[in-house]
Amino acid sequence: MKNRLKKAFIFLLFFCSAKTGFGKPTVCLETNMGEICIELFDETAPGTVENFLNYVNDGDYLGSIFHRSMPGFVIQGGGFTITEDIKLASIALDDPIVNEFSISNTRGTVAMAKLGGDPDSATNQWFVNLADNSENLDNQNGGFTVFGQVSEAGMQVFDNIAALPRFNFGGALTDTPTIDFDGENLNRDNFVTVNAARVLDGQMLNAAAIFKSNQLSFPVDIEGLGKFNVVLNLSASSPQWLFSLDADSVTEIAELPENFASFSLETLELIIPSINVDDQFVVSDVVLKLIDGNELIFLLTSFQQ
Repeated sequence: MKNRLKKAFIFLLFFCSAKTGFGKPTVCLETNMGEICIELFDETAPGTVENFLNYVNDGDYLGSIFHRSMPGFVIQGGGFTITEDIKLASIALDDPIVNEFSISNTRGTVAMAKLGGDPDSATNQWFVNLADNSENLDNQNGGFTVFGQVSEAGMQVFDNIAALPRFNFGGALTDTPTIDFDGENLNRDNFVTVNAARVLDGQMLNAAAIFKSNQLSFPVDIEGLGKFNVVLNLSASSPQWLFSLDADSVTEIAELPENFASFSLETLELIIPSINVDDQFVVSDVVLKLIDGNELIFLLTSFQQ
């Protein structure tokens, strides 16, 4: 049974990124090029983060496009959407915010765009630094306010966007990344768009496990066997909650994160300190009991909400 357990454990990383820190608010944007998660620096740029979250929570960025791509420099968005009849529409502006520059514009950081010669003019547009732009952007117009950091997986998405062909549509869209655009027959799918956005708070991020799409994923220390990343599939929810392990999916890890689960070979209990449930709420002190060692079935026995 020990060997079967050792083979059974796998972990599905929620952000796929060691750089996405725990305990800070994070915004995840679903795009047609992949998911981009941004850890927000609410302590060093509180006003800027509040401004960004206002646009996110108001749904202003849904359907927005990344309208400017400068490979090796920046990718910019947050300013425009494309209507159903393929016309450019500006996102409504909130009041400009006070500049809060303090963190350098290095690769992966997210900063506010603003008007030239006016440090306190940022509104809805933002950009990600594709390279270390500190020598340039830290030293002009009061410095460009960095308010977040993109996850490593998110930066791969941005690198893929930067590799797309660019087209000059005129106006603010002189360097717009396009997808499969032939230069004539334009449709919405030719743009890199934000299709959904969600905000995660520190409690959600700090959960030891993630339950999403009927999968429970987490790192675990198995007594006497080692450290593993794991996924449990929900196999039944009535009359009891049962989870099964995929014996063909195994990843052994060298180190455990701050929050992790533990499994006792003596009691056959799997204890998970906390679980983020569908990005909606957190349950804690979760206990699952291994009730079938051959089929690797776990029964949910207790939890706190």
